[in-house]
Amino acid sequence: MSIHPNAVVSPKARIASDAVVGPFCVVGPEVEIGPGCSLLRHVTIAGRVRLGARNVLHPTCVIGGPPQDEQPSAPDARVEIGDDNVFREAVTVHQPKVPGNPTRIGSHNRFDQGSHVAHDSRVGSHVVLGKLALSGGHVVLDDHVTIGSYAALHQHVSVGRFTFLGRHSGISEDAPPFLRYVGLGTPPVGVRIEELARRGFPASTIRAIEQAFQVVWHEGLPRHEAVLQLEGSPVPEVREMARMLRRSLNGRNGRAGEGSRRG
Repeated sequence: MSIHPNAVVSPKARIASDAVVGPFCVVGPEVEIGPGCSLLRHVTIAGRVRLGARNVLHPTCVIGGPPQDEQPSAPDARVEIGDDNVFREAVTVHQPKVPGNPTRIGSHNRFDQGSHVAHDSRVGSHVVLGKLALSGGHVVLDDHVTIGSYAALHQHVSVGRFTFLGRHSGISEDAPPFLRYVGLGTPPVGVRIEELARRGFPASTIRAIEQAFQVVWHEGLPRHEAVLQLEGSPVPEVREMARMLRRSLNGRNGRAGEGSRRG
C-alpha cells in the first residue's frame, strides 16, 4: 500500500495492499479500505466504514461522520460502500441512527461536488448525485437514478429505478420508477423514454409505461383506482410502478418510509 507520510492513519485500519492514501488524509481505526481504492488528499474516513474495491475519493470528502440530527449514531452504526464509486470534492456520507440499518451505497455511482448521503439512506448502483444534491435521512435511491445539481430529497422519500430529478428540483413524496421530475414538489412531467430505449427496454414496454403515467397523472382518477388499474397490467415494469405507488398510499404523507418513523 502507499500511505503518504503526511496522512494520519490508525494502525488498526485494514487497508488493501494496493490502496493509496494521499497527503493529509485521516483514516480511523474501524475503517476497511478495499483493493485499488484511492484517497487523493484531505479525505476523512471515520467510524465503522467499509469501502469495496476501486473507489476514488477526492479532496475534503468526509465518510462516516455522525448524523446531522438531534439523535446520535446507532451503537452499531456502519457505512457500507461497494465498488467503483467516485466521490468528488466535499461529498459527505453519514452514519445511521437506527440499529441494524447501515447507511449503504452500491457500486458504480458518482457523487458530484458537495452532494450528501444522509443517515440511514440506501443508494443502489449506477446512481448519479449532481453537484450539491442533498438527501434527507432514510432516503432510498434505486439503481440508475439520476439526481440533478442542487436538487433536494425529503427525508424518508424513495425513488424508483431510472427516475430522473432535474436540477434545482425537489420532491417530498415517493417517486415511482422510469419517470422525470422537474420543479419543486410538482408531479412527474413524463417518462424517460430516450433513456429507457438506450438501456434496451422494448418499445412495447415503454408504451405501456407511458400509458400508466397517463392513467395515474392525467386521467383524473382517484389515486387508489389508478393504482388498481396498474396492478392488473401484464407488463412487469407497470406492476413495479404500481407496487411503489401502493406502498406510498399505505404510508404517510406519500412516503412509504414514513411508516417506520417515530412520533
